[in-house]
Amino acid sequence: MIPAPTNCVAEGCTLGYWKNHTNRWCSTYRPGMLYGSVFASAPSQLKGMSLLDVLNQGGGGIYNLGRQSVAALLNVCSSEVNYNSKYEGHMSVLIADVNYAFTHGTSGSLASTLDNYNNAGCPLGGTPANHNSDTAGGEVNGAQGSLDIYPNPFSQQASAQFTFSKSEHYTLQLLDMSGRVVNRIAEGVAEAGKAYSYRIAGKDLAEGVYMLRLSSEKSTQTKRLVLKK
Repeated sequence: MIPAPTNCVAEGCTLGYWKNHTNRWCSTYRPGMLYGSVFASAPSQLKGMSLLDVLNQGGGGIYNLGRQSVAALLNVCSSEVNYNSKYEGHMSVLIADVNYAFTHGTSGSLASTLDNYNNAGCPLGGTPANHNSDTAGGEVNGAQGSLDIYPNPFSQQASAQFTFSKSEHYTLQLLDMSGRVVNRIAEGVAEAGKAYSYRIAGKDLAEGVYMLRLSSEKSTQTKRLVLKK
């Protein structure tokens, strides 16, 4: 008897595929999850961003490694992608390599390597593009629509608005780019279908970039907020 041949061809879906198909992300890593909660040694510029926000970053160096590492993470996590043999089935090895590159100044080299792996050819397809910022398995969990902020950027005061389709406990927090909570804006139980609006004052905050995070029992949404004085 001749055993069936094993598919040894490495595969990898691109950054663009994962950005446009958030419904194909594995349940372990969701678009709204903080990058720093996965890659603990990430620099402060990336640590407080969501995985989807990092995936959408431009630029080289740490930013290139950031977006390449998110795509690699999703490729390894997917049960349908036969990723590069070094990382396939070894998520901890990928995370360790990325953390090492951040702390030892080799971001550019690893980013180039992961870029090649992520462009090896994607076996996924046949589903319409889905751009939702916090989906898993094709369903939006918890929040009805997106967390909205206006104006953004802001100089004195901004408004955060959201509505839940089901009654849920929630927390609304403002984080700096290192992932530190600087303002616990609100917490409570949201009524189904009721619109909630909260003010974010910039008076006691330093100028810069922040992350607004809305967490509930079933979802986490994160939006970037820019304060310019």
